[in-house]
Amino acid sequence: MITDIFDRTDEAFITPASFFGEQRHVASLAVGTFSREIYPAVLQRYPHEQIAEFKPANCIRPIWLVTVGE
Repeated sequence: MITDIFDRTDEAFITPASFFGEQRHVASLAVGTFSREIYPAVLQRYPHEQIAEFKPANCIRPIWLVTVGE
């Protein structure tokens, strides 16, 4: 079986970087919320910038970098 020969210490030959390129470290923590009250309140209270977009089938949602407590 393939699980008998798998070794997690071997270097991967297919990685996300193969498709998307090397990624830079953007944030130390990610938080997702679906609250209609919390989402705009956080954007109003803290400095933020749009860094990407999430594009599911039915809409486009911005992804924000929010700076809290520096």
